[in-house]
Amino acid sequence: MLYRVLPVCLLALVAALFVSAVAVAKEKDAKDAKDAKADETTVEGTVVSVDKGKITITDKDKKEHTLTVGDDAKVSIDGKEGKLADLKKDAKVKVTSSGKDKDAKVTKIEATTK
Repeated sequence: MLYRVLPVCLLALVAALFVSAVAVAKEKDAKDAKDAKADETTVEGTVVSVDKGKITITDKDKKEHTLTVGDDAKVSIDGKEGKLADLKKDAKVKVTSSGKDKDAKVTKIEATTK
């Protein structure tokens, strides 16, 4: 009798371990995504200047921000894909960056000229 029950118990144990490992992996992925999102900062304002790899904007409080733009940053102008160099002074922008303080890099710029 024991020879019949033992393989069934072992199979049930393996299945339980597999299910719990999948659940732990999903929970870790969700936490990592949340941590990455928490590291993002968004600033809205007006373009003052654009230089190679940098953008300077003023926010609604007239505070100036100079941000480093990552090489892989996505730039859209009036809903169309663009380049950093295409941004003009006085364009309204929403700039998203990730990282902290001096290590922050712009990952996305959404601009409107109208």
